[in-house]
Amino acid sequence: PRGPVCVCGRSGCVEAMACGPAIARNACSRLITEPNAGEKLRALVGDDLNAITGAIVAQAAKAGDGLAQRVMDDAARALGFGIGTVITLMNPERIVIGGGISKAGERWWQVVRESARANTLPQMRVDIVPATFSDDAPLWGAIALAQTLRVKAERFA
Repeated sequence: PRGPVCVCGRSGCVEAMACGPAIARNACSRLITEPNAGEKLRALVGDDLNAITGAIVAQAAKAGDGLAQRVMDDAARALGFGIGTVITLMNPERIVIGGGISKAGERWWQVVRESARANTLPQMRVDIVPATFSDDAPLWGAIALAQTLRVKAERFA
């Protein structure tokens, strides 16, 4: 409830805390308030805070930048908390995560999984895995839809 305002107008949505643009905003804010931190992150963008993206923060975190790692861990915890809520409500067998920030590395995945498990009942066991098609998922979905529509059209022809 006291989280950042989301594009939907509500506060504390997972999107407002864990997506790439949110990660970039959080990193920029921390770089401003911590001028002596984030050396590797600053170097990656030539100290141009407007050039920071979620992917660049993830890159700096992988390179060992402490500020970037804290930002990524915070985002991963927020996502994991949301996933834990979904697990508790729906009891799925598997959660599949895709998108750009899901490529942030093993540390990110570990924090997401730990946070999700911390927010569920102990007996609930759910696989949390990366999407197989990753960035190509929308393309494959469109192909599947087109094939389905073609088959239906042929039936009515």
